[in-house]
Amino acid sequence: MKILKTRKNIEKQFICFFLFLSSGIYSQNMVTGKIVSQTNKTVSNASVQIKLSKDEQTIAFGQSNNIGVFNLNINKKGNYHLRITALGFKTSIKEINITSSLLDLKNIILEESSIELKEILIEKESSGMTEVGDTLHYRIEKFMNGTEENLKDILNKLPGLNVDNQGKIKVHGKTVDRLLIDGQEFFTDQHKIATDNINAEMVKNIAIIKNYTDFKKIKKNEESGLTAINVSIKEQYKNRVTGNLLAGVGENKFNLHATLFNFGKKIFISLISDSNTTGELSITVNDYQTFVNKKNDLNAGEVTFSRNEDLPRFLTLGNNVKNRDSYFTGLNLKYFSSQKVQVNAFSLFNTSTQIEEQLIKEEFYTSTSSFLNRETRKDSEKSFFNTTAIDATYKSNEKSIVNYSSSVSSFKKNNLLFLSNTNSSNESENHAVDFNFSHSLEYTTSLKNNKNIKIRAAQDISNKLNDLQITANQPFLNLNFPSGTYQINQNTQSIKKTISLNASYDFNIHKLPLTLLTELTQKKDQFDSFETNFSSFNNSEYIQNRIHTIGLVSQFNLTSKTKFTTSLAHTSLKLQTRYNETNKSLFTPSFTMKTNFSKQHYIKFNYALNTKLVASENTIQNQISTDYRTQYGNDDVRYNTINKSSQATAEYYYNNFKRKFNILSRVSSLRSKNPITTNSFASQNSNLILYKITPYENYFDSFVFSEKQFTNFPFSVKGSISYSANVKHIFYENLKNSLHSETATGFIALVSRLKNKNIQFETGIQYSKEIYTDNFSKNLLTVLSPNFNTSIQLTQQLSFSSSFSVENFKSTTAQNTIYNFSPKIRYKIPKSKIELSAFGSNIFNIKNNEEIKILRFANYNQEKTSQTLAGYYMVSAKIKL
Repeated sequence: MKILKTRKNIEKQFICFFLFLSSGIYSQNMVTGKIVSQTNKTVSNASVQIKLSKDEQTIAFGQSNNIGVFNLNINKKGNYHLRITALGFKTSIKEINITSSLLDLKNIILEESSIELKEILIEKESSGMTEVGDTLHYRIEKFMNGTEENLKDILNKLPGLNVDNQGKIKVHGKTVDRLLIDGQEFFTDQHKIATDNINAEMVKNIAIIKNYTDFKKIKKNEESGLTAINVSIKEQYKNRVTGNLLAGVGENKFNLHATLFNFGKKIFISLISDSNTTGELSITVNDYQTFVNKKNDLNAGEVTFSRNEDLPRFLTLGNNVKNRDSYFTGLNLKYFSSQKVQVNAFSLFNTSTQIEEQLIKEEFYTSTSSFLNRETRKDSEKSFFNTTAIDATYKSNEKSIVNYSSSVSSFKKNNLLFLSNTNSSNESENHAVDFNFSHSLEYTTSLKNNKNIKIRAAQDISNKLNDLQITANQPFLNLNFPSGTYQINQNTQSIKKTISLNASYDFNIHKLPLTLLTELTQKKDQFDSFETNFSSFNNSEYIQNRIHTIGLVSQFNLTSKTKFTTSLAHTSLKLQTRYNETNKSLFTPSFTMKTNFSKQHYIKFNYALNTKLVASENTIQNQISTDYRTQYGNDDVRYNTINKSSQATAEYYYNNFKRKFNILSRVSSLRSKNPITTNSFASQNSNLILYKITPYENYFDSFVFSEKQFTNFPFSVKGSISYSANVKHIFYENLKNSLHSETATGFIALVSRLKNKNIQFETGIQYSKEIYTDNFSKNLLTVLSPNFNTSIQLTQQLSFSSSFSVENFKSTTAQNTIYNFSPKIRYKIPKSKIELSAFGSNIFNIKNNEEIKILRFANYNQEKTSQTLAGYYMVSAKIKL
């Protein structure tokens, strides 16, 4: 009872907090009117834009509602252009003069057009899709059947759109560059948070915008190349607190979820909270890497030979855990007080506690023999992750922009591992803290004759701490332990600091666009390790790099359809340690050639030579320990080692709106010179892995995605095929071992497009195959997974949905099959805001099944059998606000 009262109080506080924020908006000037035809019929879903008279920049846009009425808000009085476009009517452009807080234009009559507008490409309105210029509009009601719960369910039913397993929104196989809510960038890269939590009934319509221009960018004459998806919210869900509160309970399981939104006139706010013991996660490993590893514009980047342990296990393991509790809170805010100021901010918190149980079989190889090692692992980990970011832009006019962005993230974990094998048992405890901070200030101004200047200053700081304690019942790692105490206490710290200043200048010479680039960067990188009893674990490495880059980018037309862009950059490097210093020069060219057969049909070729510098942790002189039998060290990696890689990519894209067919294909080849690999030495109770420079590494990747929607057959077929191959040299006992890795994946699916029908379904099959081949052996794993998903609207209040799949795992020495069935039935209580649900998740796996994975390392194969999250039953109640 106390818990319920406490939760109600928290919910009231959330709502009061949202109401308080939404009340802080400034007064605006409203333009309203009603759009009608020449026969006085209302025109709904007409696109309405208000543009500046001087440069035709759109400052407000929207659509007319079902009775033809539109309402748009702007901040300043003055003269503007009003542009109205509607299917089957001529475009209306008229001048308006705003002199008061309300301008009522009354009835606006559109003239019917007997021919299609020049910028409108349309098959027929019944298709549910209309293409106007660079924007494709969906009439989502044509594809929905009432069973949709959230934005993800809607997107997965729209032709050309889908949400992948990582939560990313894909348009014709490509991840969208921007996610917009009512024309505003709100959720940044947090696709999963948006698609899982925006209720389906809140969505009015969806549009794909090609060549989208960011607010914080100066609009240029050329196309931006960015693709955005805009989600329009229904009027009744704006300017008030909306969302839902959900509580679910099952046997030893619970889920508490709160989603609150306020889409105001000048401020958007979302607050999402989730607590569950079902193992569900609100962020993905891709989200984590996006938040922590911000894109770096430096020409000479940093390459680190990383291990899987460097990433949070609660994200990398997926469902391969016995059980997991997760607690998440996310706050997003977008403030747009005028056409001059926009502020984006978010803060995410995630706490996870999970338990793993694994059986690992490892086959080690030496120059004279091979041997097996079998381990049983029980791993428990508690982790905390927070990331907070702010992005503020001031646009004094269309020719001057100032942007400041800042982000801070922190990851903490406490890991306890119990491990036993044939000969020993041990316990290890690991405490880690990973802190990252970055910020930048950027100024862009546009001069006459298409000249632009951009200046940017940035700073990045990261600090990683790791405390590892290993205790065993007998000696390990071939160490002579004092006083019969078999224990290691190891501390490591990695500190990286980067400060940079770069500038670019855009100008034209005889109509040839050129960009002059320059950048100054200083990087300080320090790695330290310490162990009380063994000096062999002590390291202190320091690298300081000063980098100066100057480059020239040119762009010209080879033909009327083919554009050629080339970039030539020269980099001067000063590389230092405490005792040594080296100066080097690098030349890094790149070029791109793109042929546009049409706006939706192109082919592109790209080549780039990139360089990266090594990190201090790869130049250590002594070893560090990672577990009871593994140590890492350095063979021949030096502070002045430079990794050069040349990458060539070809991409082909074709989208025919009338024929409802699209195809995307990409082929990429990467050849890396002087990459870091490993040199391994194995014995019965230890494995020493040394960082080593190898002459080259080759990587090949290919991908094809296609979708076809039939005209006279209410279904579409989509599928993809990908193949990647990697060839690199690894070493064992200083002997070269060539490792070939191949991965092939593919899927094909049949998706129903039964308009206005109560049933929709999708069925298909996925296949993947991994092959590892080296001088010792060949190991492979295949996964075959047919699936069938369906949603049925039984009555107006009752709906049913389910997903069914079979996963068959087959490796060289083992085989396993997992059946996954997750049904759900929902009931909306009439004349109320309450919805009841009963559902099962993976109900054929009420006990923890096992999943097989294989890995290939320098001198051993690993086959890992992991217990997976158990299925469950649950009933829930949702209250919609």
